[in-house]
Amino acid sequence: MSSPTELKQGSLPEPVVLNGAVPAPAEKLSAKIVRNTIANAVGRFWWMALGFVLTPYIVGKLGDERFGIWAFLGVFVGYFAVVDLGIAPAVIKYVAGYYTSRDFERLNRSVNSAFFAVVFLMGVFCLVGVVFSRSFLHLFKISPQYYSEAWFALIGFFILMIGQGSLSVFQGILSGLQRMDLQNLISMGTSIPYVLMVFLLLGHGYGLPGLICANALTFVLNFILSVVCTRRVCPQFRFSPRLFHWKAVKELLHYGIQMQINNVSALLVAHGDKIMIGFFLNMSMVTAFELGYRLAWAARTLPTFLLPGLMPAAAEADAKKDHGQLQRMFDLGSRYLALATFPCMTFLVVAAPLGMMAWMKEYRPESILAARVLAVAYLVGLLGGVGTSIARGVGRPDLENRPIPIHLIVNFGLGIPLIIKLGFWGPLVATLISAVVGNAYLFYLLHRELKLDVGRLLRHGLVVPALSSVVACLVTAGASTALAWTITTPRLILLGYLLLSGLVFFATYGLFIWLCRFSAGEVKDWDLVKSGLNMVSASVYGMLRKMGWSRGTPAS
Repeated sequence: MSSPTELKQGSLPEPVVLNGAVPAPAEKLSAKIVRNTIANAVGRFWWMALGFVLTPYIVGKLGDERFGIWAFLGVFVGYFAVVDLGIAPAVIKYVAGYYTSRDFERLNRSVNSAFFAVVFLMGVFCLVGVVFSRSFLHLFKISPQYYSEAWFALIGFFILMIGQGSLSVFQGILSGLQRMDLQNLISMGTSIPYVLMVFLLLGHGYGLPGLICANALTFVLNFILSVVCTRRVCPQFRFSPRLFHWKAVKELLHYGIQMQINNVSALLVAHGDKIMIGFFLNMSMVTAFELGYRLAWAARTLPTFLLPGLMPAAAEADAKKDHGQLQRMFDLGSRYLALATFPCMTFLVVAAPLGMMAWMKEYRPESILAARVLAVAYLVGLLGGVGTSIARGVGRPDLENRPIPIHLIVNFGLGIPLIIKLGFWGPLVATLISAVVGNAYLFYLLHRELKLDVGRLLRHGLVVPALSSVVACLVTAGASTALAWTITTPRLILLGYLLLSGLVFFATYGLFIWLCRFSAGEVKDWDLVKSGLNMVSASVYGMLRKMGWSRGTPAS
């Protein structure tokens, strides 16, 4: 094993030779990022497709109030899950660092310490949650006929929280090893029995308890497959209570608590509107918001598949002390993210009514309003995603913490009086203002603390995607006037109209990007698009060759 001095200078240790086998050449960092990006994209598309099918069915079987209860309880239990103090998310960084330096002893100590600490913390909190569950439910506006189902769902959420905490440790190992392809494959595979269980149990009238049981089955399968894959990918991994070490827990907590503050703030900002609506309005309005939120979140999901692969990659670059690699990662990653984010979110602003009709077969004005406002807020918030991923990878998640007071003060301090005065509109306006102010401060911190050149991104990375999106919106809105549809229009025709609108929008967007290749500047956005497509095709070809599905040499 190489000495600490060698690692500090940026050299990597020699690969470990097992059983006399000659190790394969080390995979390039860029190839890992592209492979993980493709895997995340496929996984997210898969779950979006399932959500498109499942949500109307679940809402139809449960009704607006029970679906609102399900969404509301899920948010609160999600907040309670932060009791692991960020230990599980910290596994990703430390596994990536220790695996890069081939320090398997510390890798095993960190993973085992994380697992047993998380299970203990989650178990204690679960017990407290079960004891006070009935008192907790009385705080909310739940109809008496649904109280028993809500209580069962809440208990089920708490129990599943323990399992999800332990599962997240093994998922963190796969992420830290930059094998998100396996992680997404497991998720997609276990989704099939989940869908079957949902249709079976809700079809027989089991309601909220049926959804809990379907989630429990999915967790068990996911956990087993994650453990098996972890052992296969990292044979040096050992699971034993004897490897638990308090010093490793303290190390994880030092990083993880800051990560968890970030996660809590993200939950508060993402679901703060839902909380205010549940307290000040009613559960049916929670459903109206939830449907718009899911539509906006689906559009947001498309560009975010670029982000998960960056944190372990940044941790690897940081272990090599390669700041130039981090700057290149920030520049190119942020520009690719902008190229994907602007069209996805602005298309939703134009197509939200048609999208809602094609999805739910209902025209829900409040849900459409929520989708449009949240689309703009998410667009602003996503632009700093590459910077925050790099900050986490280099051990500076505290940079995400500092805008938190701004988000909370604006989101709740402005949202509560506005919901009292304006009703449903109020928290949406507060969320949009919070995203703009908080993200501006985040960019300032990335520039000052990590020495990342944010100005270059603002000058060359945002203008063309923004202008292209505006032009595409205007063209699509004009073309949509020729499409005649009502609530009685068959769903397949509505889907066809939505697809046609999407083709017009993205064709216009791409054309404008292509025309801007003649403008002055450093690297043209069109060059980035071509380069990205080449990297994706090369990565897909490489994965197919590894699986024995392709031979020969890829075309240049």
